[in-house]
Order: sequence, then C-alpha cells, then structure tokens
Amino acid sequence: MQRAAATLAAGLALAAGGCGERAVPPEPPPRPRNLVLVVIDTLRWDHVGCYGYPHPTTPAIDRLAAEGVRYRRAYAQAPDTNASIGSLFTSRYPSEIGIEPTVDPVPAGELLASEALRAAGFRTAAVVSHLLVSRRWGFDQGGS
Repeated sequence: MQRAAATLAAGLALAAGGCGERAVPPEPPPRPRNLVLVVIDTLRWDHVGCYGYPHPTTPAIDRLAAEGVRYRRAYAQAPDTNASIGSLFTSRYPSEIGIEPTVDPVPAGELLASEALRAAGFRTAAVVSHLLVSRRWGFDQGGS
C-alpha cells in the first residue's frame, strides 16, 4: 500500500511540474457549431409568437428563437426577394452586385455566405421553396 502511495505521489509531482516540464492537459475538442438561418418571404413579424403575437401560430419558430439569437430589427435591402436575399447572402447592396429585381441572378463571382461558412468548416444545406431563391438565380453557388 505504501509503495502504491509513493508511486502515486511521484506521478502527481511529475504531473504538477515537480520534476521536468509542466504537464499541459490536452485541449478539449471544439464544441460543434450550429447555425440555422431562417428566411421567410412576406411573413408579418406582428403575427409571430416570439415577437408578442398572442395566438400560437408559430410554435416551431418560437422554440428556435428561445434557444438562439433573435433580432428585434431587420431591414431588407430591396423590395423584392432575389435582390434582397442576394444582398443578405453576399453582405453587399444589390446595386453593388448588379442584381435587378426579378431580372438578374447572383453573379457567379460573388462569394455567398454558404461558401464562406463551408470554408470555415461548417456543413451547409438549404431547404428552398421559393423560385426566386433557387438554382436558377445563382443561389446554389459552391454547392455540391
């Protein structure tokens, strides 16, 4: 028993830096990161529960908002879908990237948020049900 205690004490002394270099514990693995961007065209904010609407019309959105980040103010950069979403996904004004409402796709040379996130190690995916935010308008750039 004494021998085991002495061995343990010597091991602890080494680990604590009593002899030689200080032992450095390994860094824990990074926490998985999740980012969910929900973009809904023409949804009235005043009919969403997490913004104070009293009826249970948006329970899934309300749960996401309770667990994540919810913005109180958001501004569209254009009055139509493809230019506004193009601006959101490139962080540039529609006039800078040359998107005319319902006429032009996102230029192939523009870096989309999905491409930047993928380069930063995120897995990306999109669930799209709106024609103006589809492959036809260049929103699949960098996709697999």
